[in-house]
Amino acid sequence: MVSMNSCTSTKLLHTWKDPDTSIRSDGFSKVLVVALAPNNTTRMIAEDQVASNDPAFVSSYTIFPDFESVELNSAKNTLLERGFEGALTMQLVKVKETQTYVPTMTISSYSGWNDTYWHGYYQTGYYVSSYDYQIETCVYSLAKDKLLWAGITETVNQSDIQIVAQEILETAYTQMLKDGFIVRAEK
Repeated sequence: MVSMNSCTSTKLLHTWKDPDTSIRSDGFSKVLVVALAPNNTTRMIAEDQVASNDPAFVSSYTIFPDFESVELNSAKNTLLERGFEGALTMQLVKVKETQTYVPTMTISSYSGWNDTYWHGYYQTGYYVSSYDYQIETCVYSLAKDKLLWAGITETVNQSDIQIVAQEILETAYTQMLKDGFIVRAEK
């Protein structure tokens, strides 16, 4: 079960759900988590963060350390043989940089009762960059060989990959519940 406890800089831009599919929140007993990241360190951090939310989630690097050399049909067969029912993928699709100008600033103060004191401080203007990351998250059924749910999130100005991965998972999970894609299991 996904824990919902962080402030978020992530919002959902678009979603799609297979109209004929809904699953119980305990429906997949084993799900491969795949972060299609630019390097293995980022991949491992993101996958581990997502996998830490549910015992059904397994980081892909534990099965496929070198993902680039894996052939798709061979990977699918390996996963089915190992009891995987689903896959959750996350992939960066766009980075947008925004530059904001911070204008020149003069700070001055005057204080004193019988004496005069003036202090001045001057700072020249400068530019600050912020980055917006758009990430596509997809859920697949391995047995049906079918895309079940997809969403694109945008995370604003966040550089910690663990926070980004957690926020995306929480945002996607909340939307999957709203969409009726995930139906809470009865206790």
